Amino acid sequence: YNLNINTNKRRYLPENRENIAANIALLLDAAVSGKPLRRNTLLFARLRADGTLEKPINAWGIMMRLEELSLPTGTRIIVGSGMLEEMTGMLVLEKASFFIKYEVLEAPTFEDARALFYDEGKLPAEFQSASESYTEVRDKALKAFNLGTFLSLSSVKERLVKASKFSPRHLSAKMLAKQSIRRPAYFSRHMFAQELNRRLEPLANFEYVIDRTPE
Repeated sequence: YNLNINTNKRRYLPENRENIAANIALLLDAAVSGKPLRRNTLLFARLRADGTLEKPINAWGIMMRLEELSLPTGTRIIVGSGMLEEMTGMLVLEKASFFIKYEVLEAPTFEDARALFYDEGKLPAEFQSASESYTEVRDKALKAFNLGTFLSLSSVKERLVKASKFSPRHLSAKMLAKQSIRRPAYFSRHMFAQELNRRLEPLANFEYVIDRTPE
């Protein structure tokens, strides 16, 4: 059989390679099972042959584009394993608001992602308590004048730490708890290279023309 995916006017970039495979697999699974998918949910992972989910190719660049989007509050991002460096990098750039905008949950396998993506009402038990505590903090954070000051409040800090202990895979709660205790100030060497490369990308469009380009 041949399966054709039409992205209409949105071009799928070659540099993303097989990133789309996980999303196609989930759409096919939903079509076969007849289960409705949860609205405002993104799958951000690379599907491996054994059914595990890892961080997608060019994860950092895509995350920075996600940070720029205006999506409904409560949008959920399901990520593969191995994303902690990138998540911490958002805190280094003082973008803790990313974890207010998105509820980020880790799913190390395709089966885990299915449980989070289908619109069946409740989250799996592992995430339920963590999500409830996180949601309460998020709703109040949206009304706060200064997010950093709000997160530093002792009552908020305690709630976030408690939420992250309920489920270490609730990455929004985990990252906000880290921010509330002490914001990471430096990138790891790997993340520094990633960010430097991202910032230098515009230079690839620079064209030097003799006698025309000023020095």
